[in-house]
Amino acid sequence: MKLRSHLVRLVLATAVPLLLFAVMVVLLYAAGQRENIKRGAMATASALAIALDRELSGTIGALEVLATSQYLDVGELRGFFEQARRALEAQRDRWVTIVLADPSGQPRLNLLAPFGAPLPKEVATSEIATPWIKEAAATGSPIVSNLFVESVARRPLVSVLVPVVRDGTVRYVLAAHFESQTLWQRLRQESLPREWIGGIVDRNKVLIARTHESGRLVGRPATAVTTEEIGKASQGWFHGPMLDGQSRYGAFSRSSISGWTILLRMPTAELDGPVWRSVGMVVGVGALLTAIATIFAALVARRIVSPVESMLQFATGLGSSTLAHPPPPSTVDEVQRLGEALQASAVVLGQRDAAVRQEIEQRKRVEAALQEADRRKDEFLGTLSHELRTPLNAILGWVRMLRSGTLDAAAAPHALEVVERNVNHQSRLITDLLDISRIISGTLTLEVGVVELTAVVAGAVEAMRPTSEAKSLSLTTLLPDDALPIRGDAERLRQVVANLLSNAVKFTPNRGQVVVRLVRADDRARLIVSDTGTGISAEFLPYIFERFRQADSSSTRAHAGLGLGLAIVRHIVELHGGSVHAESAGEDKGATFTVDLPLAAPVATGAAGASGTSGMPGEPMSVKGVRVLIVDDDADSRELLTTVLAQHGAEPTAVKSVSDALATVRHLRPDALVCDIAMPGGDGFALIRQVRSWPTGEGGDVPALALTAYARPEDRDRALAAGFQLHLAKPVEPEELVEAVWRLDCRRRLGRDGP
Repeated sequence: MKLRSHLVRLVLATAVPLLLFAVMVVLLYAAGQRENIKRGAMATASALAIALDRELSGTIGALEVLATSQYLDVGELRGFFEQARRALEAQRDRWVTIVLADPSGQPRLNLLAPFGAPLPKEVATSEIATPWIKEAAATGSPIVSNLFVESVARRPLVSVLVPVVRDGTVRYVLAAHFESQTLWQRLRQESLPREWIGGIVDRNKVLIARTHESGRLVGRPATAVTTEEIGKASQGWFHGPMLDGQSRYGAFSRSSISGWTILLRMPTAELDGPVWRSVGMVVGVGALLTAIATIFAALVARRIVSPVESMLQFATGLGSSTLAHPPPPSTVDEVQRLGEALQASAVVLGQRDAAVRQEIEQRKRVEAALQEADRRKDEFLGTLSHELRTPLNAILGWVRMLRSGTLDAAAAPHALEVVERNVNHQSRLITDLLDISRIISGTLTLEVGVVELTAVVAGAVEAMRPTSEAKSLSLTTLLPDDALPIRGDAERLRQVVANLLSNAVKFTPNRGQVVVRLVRADDRARLIVSDTGTGISAEFLPYIFERFRQADSSSTRAHAGLGLGLAIVRHIVELHGGSVHAESAGEDKGATFTVDLPLAAPVATGAAGASGTSGMPGEPMSVKGVRVLIVDDDADSRELLTTVLAQHGAEPTAVKSVSDALATVRHLRPDALVCDIAMPGGDGFALIRQVRSWPTGEGGDVPALALTAYARPEDRDRALAAGFQLHLAKPVEPEELVEAVWRLDCRRRLGRDGP
């Protein structure tokens, strides 16, 4: 038999299996692609379910904050109506209305109607199903309703309900209604393919929201196949018809908070069509190639050595940065092992090359960071030298002229004025340097007391007024009529206001305008300093409060200074439990600095507040005989707290760890618990959670105070949410500690002996 015949047979024997193999590869690849689409769809559904949970959690959190209103403590519904209206305005893009109802289901307030006006019958009776209110009241936990239709505008709505608990009893149920279709708009953080259809199904298997034809299909029950599939598991994949009759693949994932199901549907052709098209293409091309190979079999003998040539090219490419395609498989064992060895070598070389490139990039980043830090250091040192030497030059020059007697009597007062001004300027520079040094070393302290912020702001403005008048600036002050007491350091707060004013005056050109406003914002005082000056560029705005950072640090800069004032402002404000941020529309468009500081709690007097948590009505503040358990890992803190409380007649017991505290609570049954938060081996949150899990008779209801160095508003909210009744920041005044223990004891007696 001739070689050509052998080659023809060889081609046929090789081509047919290769064709089958190609078909199998295409099928496997298509199956893999389908699996990838499936996993991607399920991951998208899961991500949307998580986003839905996050959205509902935010609504629940907002309602729980609103449920803590003091107006609800005393049944002052008019005040609560206004507070709820402000909350609704803040959530207007999401919420339709806020409803306050009795545990029996009877609405007390509905922001769709003015306060005091009778609720329309359809609103009062069918705005929200009574069973949801009763369930929230019975469980004492937040719940999410299924879809219901508003009686007036016939809008499909859903509701989040939060019980309002007072003294262990559900007094009201607070609900926020929102249109179901808006959920989908808020959840679409990543766009879906245009052919995909997304929707949300509630626990009754009713369609809540849909990306397509929502007006026609929202409110209809899901198909039987969909209902059956999503009822089997919380996450899955299926194929079946939709409400519009189309048959599609579907991925779903269930919300853990609401029990609703996120549903994504993909066209069948998107998954199945490419498979058959690929198979047909492979078969057609394979048949054509087989025919061509059979005809020219005699001419393709050289293809026998093609794997070896491919390996040669691959081996040649090992020394370059770009490798050739891997050699094809071979039935010759030695050739196959050679190919595998070459590929293994390529993998090792590739890994080493990637590691080297990564190390080079890391070194470049570190080098760039070091160069930037070195540049900023050099700029600061140069600026510091300039700022310190400039006033020294003026001082030395005028002093020498005064001593030499070359100045006449008329020029001497001016010389003294220049010397005094430059001495004050240098003093401020040195003070800023010392303050920033204390900030870096963590030794900046506060002399804490009750400060009237209005007076501090007014004094700082008056001190800055001569400077502003020298530049013909319009310095406007808008101060409130009522007092804004702050617990803090009066001198440091004055420094904050002075730095912001000085900054505004410095960067505002002549005949510009600076406005200082002080307002009350809920439980915080808000200071706003705005100007019409040079503004802040968008590139520099994120770094405005960093140390040693200046928008222009060149030798030709127009404004002097070390770039420390705003960094000091931010640190002092944060030490007071507040926050500061800057806004600017850009260069030459002015700037606005806003400072928020927590208002001081009102000091208890001989009579208590109406809420029952500030003290017993008509009772003087006394902690005599009150058993107090102190938990703090610091021995000096324990000794101080024990001494202060003992001097006021209390009976303190101090322990240093959570484990000791748990045993002491069961044994001692204290009247009040004073606990630090950060402690080794277990923090205060772990302690209060364990205590609150106990029955009332075993000390689970002991009133507790979180006394900690964590003084931010979010730290206070976290402590109260964990189970503490009060939160105080270290360092604490002795009178403030005694007052807090007295309030805890009053809470205990009201809870156990009150009605």
